[in-house]
Amino acid sequence: MKATRTLDIRDHKARTPKSCIACDEKIEVGEAYTKTVGIIDKHFVSNSWHNKCFDNHSRYVKDRQREE
Repeated sequence: MKATRTLDIRDHKARTPKSCIACDEKIEVGEAYTKTVGIIDKHFVSNSWHNKCFDNHSRYVKDRQREE
């Protein structure tokens, strides 16, 4: 299992085009999105998510933690 650590989760408004890590679709300039920053296996990771994609992912993670 990978060692992970979340450093920050923030909502932003895109100033440049981005790609959502979950659905791989474009995040348009001016669109609200969620940025996550963390460390996975000693590597710095920064990801951009559509807000809906991040919400779906967060619910999935919480459900999986409940099952454990």
